[in-house]
Amino acid sequence: MFPHRKVVPLIPPIPMPAWLFAALYAGAELLFGVTGRLAGIAHFAHLGGMIGSALVVMQWRRPRTQ
Repeated sequence: MFPHRKVVPLIPPIPMPAWLFAALYAGAELLFGVTGRLAGIAHFAHLGGMIGSALVVMQWRRPRTQ
């Protein structure tokens, strides 16, 4: 909802916009899911949640027609 808000992740502690953090996290989840690294984590479930929440936010931002 606030893509330009600054966030500071624990590792690395570098301030960045929320959209960049989300993009990096999605890229890491995709990489780990495709390569099979970090077994025991549902990487594609995380990606599905990101896609689902992005669709919900797009629906909320859509202008309402009466």
